[in-house]
Order: sequence, then structure tokens, then C-alpha cells
Amino acid sequence: MSSRPIIYPLTALRFFFALAVFGHHCYFLSKEGDGWGRQFYNSVLSEGYIGVSFFFVLSGFILAYNYQERLLSKSVSWRGFYRARIARIYPLHIITLLIVLPITSGGLSALVTGEGAATFLAHLTLTQSYWFITPVYTAYNSPSWSISTELFFYLAFPVLTIGVAKLVRRYGRHAFWVFGLALIVPLAIPLVPADWRHAVFYVHPLARIADFFLGILLFNVFSIIPVSALPAKNSFTLLEVGSIGLLALFVGSSGGVPGVYRYSVYYWVPMILLIGVFAYQRGMLSGWLRHPVWQLLGEISFAFYMVHRPVMWYYKGIKEKLFPFNHLYVDVAAMLILTLMASYVLYRYFERPVGRWVRGARSTTANSAGRK
Repeated sequence: MSSRPIIYPLTALRFFFALAVFGHHCYFLSKEGDGWGRQFYNSVLSEGYIGVSFFFVLSGFILAYNYQERLLSKSVSWRGFYRARIARIYPLHIITLLIVLPITSGGLSALVTGEGAATFLAHLTLTQSYWFITPVYTAYNSPSWSISTELFFYLAFPVLTIGVAKLVRRYGRHAFWVFGLALIVPLAIPLVPADWRHAVFYVHPLARIADFFLGILLFNVFSIIPVSALPAKNSFTLLEVGSIGLLALFVGSSGGVPGVYRYSVYYWVPMILLIGVFAYQRGMLSGWLRHPVWQLLGEISFAFYMVHRPVMWYYKGIKEKLFPFNHLYVDVAAMLILTLMASYVLYRYFERPVGRWVRGARSTTANSAGRK
């Protein structure tokens, strides 16, 4: 079975959510910014971590879109799938790990201690998100904890997607009672001590797999709705605008929602709606997102996500030594531009060629529809 068509709007949307994570990590605006900057950070940018939830749900959707039928028909092996996924994430993880190593607390000397060596080994093997210790899963390139969690999803994906597909084929729409399995996460929240909730419900793969599972289920809903049942394209533009507006409404109304629910559960509905609507590529916004500029930004979004924290750290250290000025908005703009430049270089000259090499000439199954 050949690769499925690319879903261009989902490729582009990846960049906007990577940009949201970048904004979330501009913590200094909350502490050092003027009144407007603090208010904007605290009310909007601080919620940018929801980009991770988007990536997890999107990952389940896109992997099911690309691989579910292939795995069922055995036109791609589990081994081929795993090879493609490792080629996708591991090379960029290693190079960003090496980039931050010189500026990590303790530097290279920390690796010779037992605790330091264990932490580095966890990051090297992408198992840091399994730990419940904040200094472990946030060490080195801190956003890489989500790649550790994602790797767990990849390992579980063949079983999950084949299981869901067989349920849908046997029971049809009645099979979607399995959506209820995701409710285990919010029901478990009150049972976990408050001090553990960030590690359990934001980081650990056993909780975050609910996001990924919802993405797989969303694809199966998407795949059984015939085009003839869809609204006209003009109506789809309204749906696209509405899905973005709903997400904005959830962000704007998040102040009174406990943080543990905002890690993922609170945003499930708008995330699922946003991905589901734009997956059809029928509205005016979808057409706009097909522009080559947005596609390129979507392509480099993974590199952007992985390198933005190292760029921030290096920028801060170099600026303090060489450019003793203090203008927070200039700093944000400079870090964003440098991150975009570094992302493009990493994508063009490292991520793409190394990924192809790791996959090997025979493996072309890592093609993306969103692009994953």
C-alpha cells in the first residue's frame, strides 16, 4: 500500500503549537516584563504548554492515518514501523542533548558521579519520563521528556491501533465506547498526592497515553465518515474558525481550572475538534495553511521544538557577556529568529538526511500526513 496523501493543514498547525511552547518558556516575561508583558504571559503564553497535548493527540491520529491499514495488511512490519519512528526522533534528540551538555549544571564532570551518570543514561536512552523525579526528567534539554513519552507511544502503537481497528470493524460505531477508557485519567487525579501530579499526569507516559489513544480513536471516526456526509466547503470555513475560537475560549477560561486538569484533560475537546476539522482540508483556512511558507515551518517544527531551549540558554549566556543591554521584547524576537534559523539548519542538514540514512534505502514508510 502506497503512502497516504499529506494532510497539509496539520503539518502547518504543528508549527503554531511549537511556537506556543516557545512562548510558554519565555518565563522571564512574567518576572521581569512590564505590566502588559506580564499580563500577556500570565493569561496567554503561560498556557503554551498545551502544545504538547496537541502533539500527543496529533501523533496518535497521524500514525493511525499512515500505518493502521499497513499494519493490518502486514504491508509494513512492526520492525519497519519502529525503525521509521526511531529515525524520526532519535538523531535530533542526540544532537540537542550534546548541544546542551556543556552548559548543563556541573557540565561534563557531572557525568562521573553516580547520580549524574544515571540521569544522563536516562536521557540517552529516552527513558527519563518514566522517572518521577523532576531534576531527572527536566535535566539537559528539558523538552525531550516529551520525546521519551512519545517513544513509549510508538512502542504501544501497533497493539493499540490494530486493537481499535478490529473493534471498529466488528462492532462499527458501537465500538467507540472505548473512548471511555480515557476517562481513567481524570478519575485517577484525586487519588494521586498533589506533589506527584505533575510527574504523573503531565510527564509520565502511562497517563499521557490517553492523549495518544484519543488521536487513534479520532482517526477511526474520521475514516468512517463519508465525504458525502460532510458540510459544504463554505460551512467548513466556519467550522475551522469555530474550532480555533473554541480553543481560544478554553485558554481564556482556564484561570479557574486546576492546573492538573489543564495538563491535558481540560483541552481534549478543543484539540480533538481542531485536528478533526482541519484533517478534512475543506475550508478557506486549510487552503491558506497549504502555502509553502507554512509547510516549511511545519516541517521544521520538530527541530524548532527540540532546539528552542538550548538557543534560549546560549543566547542568555552570550548576551550577558557581550551585550549588556536589557530589553525583553528584543530578547524574545532575537531568540525566536535564532531558533528559526537553527531549526532550518538542523532540519535541512541533519534531521532529514540522517533520518533517511537511519531508515535505510528500503524504508520509505516514515512519510507523514501531518507530517509525522
